[in-house]
Amino acid sequence: THIKSGAEDFLLRLEPPPLPRTEAVIEYTNGMFIWQPASSVIQCRISSFHKDSKMKGMKSFIAYQLTSQLVPSHVNRRYKHFDWLHARLLSKYPCACIPPLPEKAITGRYDDDFVDERRKGLQQWLDRMCRHPIVSQCDVLRHFLSCTDGKRWKQGKREAETDRLQGIRYYYAVVSKEPLQKEDYSTAQAEGTEKFAIELERGVRALSDTINDFHRKLSTNTRKDFISLSGAFYGMCRALDGDTHSKHLNSHLYAALSNVGETFKSISLCHAVESESFVQLNECLREYVRLLSTLPPVVSLGKSACLTADEVRRLLSEEKLSKQDASNILSGSSVITRALQAECNFVVSQLRQELLERIKAYLTDRANFYRQLAAQLDSVASVF
Repeated sequence: THIKSGAEDFLLRLEPPPLPRTEAVIEYTNGMFIWQPASSVIQCRISSFHKDSKMKGMKSFIAYQLTSQLVPSHVNRRYKHFDWLHARLLSKYPCACIPPLPEKAITGRYDDDFVDERRKGLQQWLDRMCRHPIVSQCDVLRHFLSCTDGKRWKQGKREAETDRLQGIRYYYAVVSKEPLQKEDYSTAQAEGTEKFAIELERGVRALSDTINDFHRKLSTNTRKDFISLSGAFYGMCRALDGDTHSKHLNSHLYAALSNVGETFKSISLCHAVESESFVQLNECLREYVRLLSTLPPVVSLGKSACLTADEVRRLLSEEKLSKQDASNILSGSSVITRALQAECNFVVSQLRQELLERIKAYLTDRANFYRQLAAQLDSVASVF
């Protein structure tokens, strides 16, 4: 339970902050707990990158140029700064899914293609954080995106690292005004959510792996099959060319077979090209695999809160716990479980919206692709 895992100060209100501060609000809308939407949305772009150095050139690194509406100028950040921000967000928010960063570049590898892939991965991660209703409003993220002064940068880092409202204490800054219900969130519901989180991650991972394997086969095996078909039709042309008796009567068939060979060659080349819709869907799925891998710990925290609430009700019924302590713990547990519900609802709403868009675009593109192939086959069939 939470009482045994070091959360006594929050659940029993042992060390509340002297000045209450609200950093997140949980609303109850359409029968669901959700995060209150952010008052403003941050738009940030990693516009470019360049190789830099320090210690008189002894140490080289890549600096990324970030622009946002928070400041008129850009800021330069290294991968280690992103790594620091990631660590701070993990420490700050036990109730938010903070996906891992893309892997760091291999030391000394600075070719543009490799670094640009890192830039794209960091952009995806930053976009995800800027869209989150509570993470996007936090001081540490805004400091990361806007601070241009070296002295203020170090001061802001110290403040973030000594923040008193992080980890389990962050829940002191979470407000939910909906009256406490007798069964606000049951252990059975938490266990159902726990199973759902695992199955959802597996489902997205399986879809990502399968669609990748499908397109890999299209660009390798299927493409080679069409090349083989093309070669076989060209082979028929060569065979007909050796006719010593009625070669002059074979011209129509020869031309038609040659066209088929050329068509299948063209179709093989079409299978070698990755469509933009596939790339976007693939990136979306991979991003959600990383994001959903961080959901189980959030759910586990909520489940522990439910178990704690069950234990408190038992102790209260046995008169082994005061009503005041029981009320404090149940109130604290409800904040944790409502934050879990708000985060799950946010993650799934984002997943639902993005998959609807990406899969529709992908299927529309595939339909157009096969229509183009059908048109080529119809065209070559007409010459027979």
